Formats: sequence, C-alpha cells, structure tokens
Amino acid sequence: MLQFFLIDLTKSAALALRNREQYRQGKWALNEYIDSFWALAEQAAYLDGLQLCLMFQDGLHPALMEHINNLAEGCPDDKQIASWYKVAWDQWQLMEIWWELHWAHPAHHSTSMVTLWHPALLHSVPAPASATSTP
Repeated sequence: MLQFFLIDLTKSAALALRNREQYRQGKWALNEYIDSFWALAEQAAYLDGLQLCLMFQDGLHPALMEHINNLAEGCPDDKQIASWYKVAWDQWQLMEIWWELHWAHPAHHSTSMVTLWHPALLHSVPAPASATSTP
C-alpha cells in the first residue's frame, strides 16, 4: 500500500534557504535574489535575526560580499535582514555605476576588477559595443 504525505511547505522553504551549495544569487539580478530570499524566509516563518542574515549573505555574489565586507561605515546590522537588503542594494548600484564609468573611460581603470563582477557577466547581457570595440 502506497502512502502519500503532504509536503510541508515551511520545512521545504527552510531547507532551501539553508542549502548553501545551491541557493545563491549566482547570475540573478540582486532584486530577484532579494525577492526570492524574502519569499522563502516568509514561507519558512523565519524572523529577523543573525541566522537569517547569515543565510542571506552566504548567498550573495562574492564580489558584492567583498564590497560589503570592506565598508568602513554603513555596515548592515547583522540582526536586521532589512538592513542587509538595503546595504546590498546600495552597494550593487555603486558597483554598476563604477562599471558604467569604467566603460566610458576604460584607459583610466584596471580591468581585473571588472571581470570579477561586472553586470554583463552576472545578467548575461553583452558589454556595450563601445566597450568591446578597438580604436
């Protein structure tokens, strides 16, 4: 006799968030990662706190996490997930602005930093034509 069990959505969401090998930002846009993380955290009935913040930061893109770790001030509160969302978003926007400025004046910037995180790689969007053409 086969027995079927109801899927525990709360447990499934909690397990998905805790899976550090599979649940990562990867090539998702940051807003997609935040939206997905928030939905899973709500479904898993997680409240603010250190564990939730650690799960979120574990999944961030490594270059973004490096930027956040190197902040001299304005660091996120490790017990408030909204603080992490805001700081991650602010830093992501600064990284994208830097990338745009780099392509506007490529001779003035190192390319090694760009290849770590630039939005063209993360979002699978080709670099601007002016950035790839040679004079």
